[in-house]
Amino acid sequence: LIRLRKEIAALCDSHPQGDVRPTLVVVGGGLTGIEFAASLRALIDTQCSARGTDPQCIGVTLVEQAARLAPRCHPRLSATLQRQLTLRGIQIVSGLRIDRVHRDRVTTERGDLPAHPVLCCIGSGTDLRVDLHGVPPPHELAVSHTLQLRNHPNCFVVGDAAEIVSALYQETKRASHAMHQG
Repeated sequence: LIRLRKEIAALCDSHPQGDVRPTLVVVGGGLTGIEFAASLRALIDTQCSARGTDPQCIGVTLVEQAARLAPRCHPRLSATLQRQLTLRGIQIVSGLRIDRVHRDRVTTERGDLPAHPVLCCIGSGTDLRVDLHGVPPPHELAVSHTLQLRNHPNCFVVGDAAEIVSALYQETKRASHAMHQG
Protein backbone atom coordinates (compact mmCIF):
# COMPACT_ATOMS: atom_id res chain seq x y z
CA LEU A 1 0.00 0.00 0.00
CA ILE A 2 2.90 2.35 0.66
CA ARG A 3 4.21 1.73 -2.85
CA LEU A 4 0.74 2.30 -4.30
CA ARG A 5 0.45 5.61 -2.38
CA LYS A 6 3.80 6.68 -3.83
CA GLU A 7 2.70 5.75 -7.36
CA ILE A 8 -0.50 7.75 -6.96
CA ALA A 9 1.46 10.74 -5.64
CA ALA A 10 3.79 10.49 -8.66
CA LEU A 11 0.78 10.38 -11.00
CA CYS A 12 -0.65 13.50 -9.34
CA ASP A 13 2.73 15.23 -9.60
CA SER A 14 3.03 14.43 -13.31
CA HIS A 15 -0.04 16.58 -14.10
CA PRO A 16 -1.54 14.17 -16.64
CA GLN A 17 -3.31 15.96 -19.46
CA GLY A 18 -4.90 15.30 -22.81
CA ASP A 19 -6.82 12.31 -24.09
CA VAL A 20 -4.56 9.69 -22.47
CA ARG A 21 -5.20 9.77 -18.75
CA PRO A 22 -3.76 7.17 -16.42
CA THR A 23 -6.44 4.82 -15.13
CA LEU A 24 -6.20 2.53 -12.14
CA VAL A 25 -8.22 -0.62 -12.84
CA VAL A 26 -9.66 -2.58 -9.92
CA VAL A 27 -10.64 -6.12 -10.93
CA GLY A 28 -13.41 -7.54 -8.78
CA GLY A 29 -16.64 -5.69 -7.99
CA GLY A 30 -17.48 -7.45 -4.74
CA LEU A 31 -17.54 -5.56 -1.47
CA THR A 32 -13.74 -5.60 -1.15
CA GLY A 33 -13.25 -4.28 -4.69
CA ILE A 34 -15.92 -1.61 -4.16
CA GLU A 35 -14.28 -0.45 -0.94
CA PHE A 36 -10.84 -0.46 -2.54
CA ALA A 37 -11.99 1.51 -5.61
CA ALA A 38 -13.73 4.10 -3.40
CA SER A 39 -10.60 4.42 -1.22
CA LEU A 40 -8.42 4.86 -4.31
CA ARG A 41 -10.70 7.57 -5.68
CA ALA A 42 -10.64 9.38 -2.32
CA LEU A 43 -6.83 9.15 -2.13
CA ILE A 44 -6.43 10.43 -5.70
CA ASP A 45 -8.84 13.29 -5.02
CA THR A 46 -6.94 14.28 -1.87
CA GLN A 47 -3.46 13.96 -3.41
CA CYS A 48 -4.35 15.84 -6.60
CA SER A 49 -6.23 18.60 -4.78
CA ALA A 50 -3.23 19.16 -2.48
CA ARG A 51 -1.06 19.62 -5.60
CA GLY A 52 -3.52 21.84 -7.46
CA THR A 53 -4.19 19.13 -10.06
CA ASP A 54 -7.64 18.17 -11.32
CA PRO A 55 -8.43 14.83 -9.61
CA GLN A 56 -10.40 13.64 -12.64
CA CYS A 57 -7.21 13.60 -14.72
CA ILE A 58 -6.58 10.17 -13.13
CA GLY A 59 -9.30 7.60 -13.68
CA VAL A 60 -10.48 4.69 -11.56
CA THR A 61 -12.31 1.84 -13.28
CA LEU A 62 -13.98 -1.02 -11.41
CA VAL A 63 -14.49 -4.22 -13.43
CA GLU A 64 -16.87 -6.99 -12.32
CA GLN A 65 -17.36 -10.25 -14.18
CA ALA A 66 -20.96 -10.69 -12.98
CA ALA A 67 -23.84 -8.69 -14.44
CA ARG A 68 -23.86 -6.29 -11.46
CA LEU A 69 -21.63 -5.07 -8.66
CA ALA A 70 -21.73 -6.91 -5.34
CA PRO A 71 -23.43 -9.92 -6.93
CA ARG A 72 -23.89 -11.65 -3.56
CA CYS A 73 -25.83 -8.70 -2.15
CA HIS A 74 -29.43 -7.67 -2.72
CA PRO A 75 -29.90 -6.07 -6.18
CA ARG A 76 -31.13 -2.79 -4.63
CA LEU A 77 -27.93 -2.53 -2.60
CA SER A 78 -25.89 -3.22 -5.73
CA ALA A 79 -27.71 -0.46 -7.60
CA THR A 80 -27.18 2.01 -4.74
CA LEU A 81 -23.47 1.18 -4.57
CA GLN A 82 -23.12 1.64 -8.33
CA ARG A 83 -24.85 5.04 -8.20
CA GLN A 84 -22.63 6.22 -5.35
CA LEU A 85 -19.42 5.08 -7.06
CA THR A 86 -20.44 6.68 -10.34
CA LEU A 87 -21.18 9.97 -8.55
CA ARG A 88 -17.65 9.85 -7.13
CA GLY A 89 -16.19 9.54 -10.62
CA ILE A 90 -15.50 5.81 -10.73
CA GLN A 91 -16.21 4.12 -14.03
CA ILE A 92 -18.12 0.84 -13.55
CA VAL A 93 -17.82 -1.99 -16.07
CA SER A 94 -19.91 -5.05 -15.23
CA GLY A 95 -20.52 -8.27 -17.11
CA LEU A 96 -16.94 -8.31 -18.34
CA ARG A 97 -14.43 -11.10 -17.83
CA ILE A 98 -10.72 -10.28 -17.68
CA ASP A 99 -8.71 -12.72 -19.76
CA ARG A 100 -5.21 -11.42 -19.12
CA VAL A 101 -3.42 -8.75 -17.12
CA HIS A 102 -0.52 -6.90 -18.74
CA ARG A 103 1.77 -4.18 -17.39
CA ASP A 104 -0.25 -1.36 -18.97
CA ARG A 105 -3.63 -2.89 -19.81
CA VAL A 106 -6.06 -5.73 -19.20
CA THR A 107 -7.30 -7.91 -22.02
CA THR A 108 -11.00 -8.68 -21.88
CA GLU A 109 -13.40 -10.63 -24.02
CA ARG A 110 -14.34 -7.27 -25.62
CA GLY A 111 -10.82 -5.93 -26.16
CA ASP A 112 -8.21 -4.09 -24.11
CA LEU A 113 -8.68 -1.60 -21.28
CA PRO A 114 -5.74 0.71 -20.52
CA ALA A 115 -4.54 0.33 -16.94
CA HIS A 116 -1.92 1.92 -14.73
CA PRO A 117 -1.77 -0.18 -12.56
CA VAL A 118 -4.15 -3.15 -12.21
CA LEU A 119 -5.31 -3.92 -8.69
CA CYS A 120 -6.85 -7.31 -8.10
CA CYS A 121 -9.71 -7.72 -5.61
CA ILE A 122 -11.11 -11.01 -6.82
CA GLY A 123 -13.60 -12.43 -4.36
CA SER A 124 -14.20 -15.79 -2.80
CA GLY A 125 -15.39 -17.54 -5.94
CA THR A 126 -12.44 -19.86 -6.39
CA ASP A 127 -11.27 -20.43 -9.95
CA LEU A 128 -8.60 -23.08 -9.79
CA ARG A 129 -6.87 -23.25 -13.13
CA VAL A 130 -3.82 -25.02 -11.74
CA ASP A 131 -2.95 -28.51 -12.77
CA LEU A 132 -1.24 -30.26 -9.87
CA HIS A 133 -0.10 -33.75 -10.74
CA GLY A 134 -2.24 -36.24 -8.83
CA VAL A 135 -4.62 -33.62 -7.42
CA PRO A 136 -8.15 -33.58 -8.84
CA PRO A 137 -9.53 -30.06 -9.53
CA PRO A 138 -12.15 -29.52 -6.75
CA HIS A 139 -13.70 -26.22 -5.74
CA GLU A 140 -11.46 -26.12 -2.66
CA LEU A 141 -8.28 -27.98 -1.79
CA ALA A 142 -8.14 -29.75 1.59
CA VAL A 143 -5.14 -28.63 3.61
CA SER A 144 -3.76 -29.41 7.07
CA HIS A 145 -3.57 -26.93 9.95
CA THR A 146 -0.13 -25.95 8.58
CA LEU A 147 -1.80 -25.06 5.25
CA GLN A 148 -0.01 -27.91 3.46
CA LEU A 149 -1.87 -29.76 0.75
CA ARG A 150 -2.56 -33.32 1.86
CA ASN A 151 -0.50 -35.88 -0.08
CA HIS A 152 1.69 -32.99 -1.34
CA PRO A 153 3.44 -31.55 1.75
CA ASN A 154 5.63 -29.24 -0.38
CA CYS A 155 2.57 -27.39 -1.68
CA PHE A 156 0.92 -24.77 0.54
CA VAL A 157 -2.56 -23.36 -0.17
CA VAL A 158 -4.01 -20.18 1.35
CA GLY A 159 -7.08 -18.02 0.87
CA ASP A 160 -10.22 -18.97 -1.00
CA ALA A 161 -8.73 -22.12 -2.50
CA ALA A 162 -8.00 -23.66 0.90
CA GLU A 163 -10.45 -25.89 2.73
CA ILE A 164 -8.97 -25.81 6.20
CA VAL A 165 -10.01 -28.48 8.67
CA SER A 166 -8.47 -26.63 11.61
CA ALA A 167 -10.31 -24.12 13.79
CA LEU A 168 -7.22 -21.92 13.49
CA TYR A 169 -8.34 -20.19 10.26
CA GLN A 170 -12.13 -20.50 10.28
CA GLU A 171 -12.83 -16.92 9.22
CA THR A 172 -14.68 -15.15 6.46
CA LYS A 173 -12.62 -15.51 3.31
CA ARG A 174 -10.98 -12.18 2.56
CA ALA A 175 -7.66 -11.09 1.15
CA SER A 176 -6.44 -9.99 4.58
CA HIS A 177 -6.92 -13.52 5.88
CA ALA A 178 -5.04 -15.00 2.93
CA MET A 179 -2.20 -12.59 3.68
CA HIS A 180 -2.26 -13.63 7.34
CA GLN A 181 -2.20 -17.29 6.32
CA GLY A 182 0.64 -16.65 3.91
